[in-house]
Amino acid sequence: MIKSFPVSDRLHLIDRGNQANVTIDGIPVWKNSRQQFRPILIGINEFPRFPSIPVAIFVDESKPANVECFLRDFIEELKEISVNGISINGRAMEVKVRCIICDSSARVFIKCVMNHSSKHGCLKCEVVGKYSSRTRTIYFQANNNDALRTDELFRGNAYEMHQKNSTPLAEIPDLNLIQDILVAETGCT
Repeated sequence: MIKSFPVSDRLHLIDRGNQANVTIDGIPVWKNSRQQFRPILIGINEFPRFPSIPVAIFVDESKPANVECFLRDFIEELKEISVNGISINGRAMEVKVRCIICDSSARVFIKCVMNHSSKHGCLKCEVVGKYSSRTRTIYFQANNNDALRTDELFRGNAYEMHQKNSTPLAEIPDLNLIQDILVAETGCT
């Protein structure tokens, strides 16, 4: 549980408005191993030089099979922190999730959506991809007529061709499921 967090006295957090950047990534445990290490890290946005801390670690020989099992404890803690704050150096601090940063495959998994290379895989709008037989890939030609995806419709599972299931991320207070889940293809913590 992330209820108490000791930090240096030189770090002066404000009582309200601290924003957490959550990073979810996956790396092999050893170079020639099937074991994978999937940490969930949190860093305070207002203090980028302060290192991110691991708050959950998943280790197995494959990717997690179930997003609910992977995220449930973490989400319950975030919900509690959003209500009660977090104790830092014995002082209660308000902390809200600013964003979740992950690579494309992690984003697909945690949001329960289609892969970015599928016909309905666009993160931000409802453009439908077209198949190129020449390159054997899906490509997108966005135009001004394509509706932007909204948090409200995403939470209501309105994007039937884009969403596979409901995501437990919808329980995180004040998290915009379209704008606040960022894709970073390089290690970003």
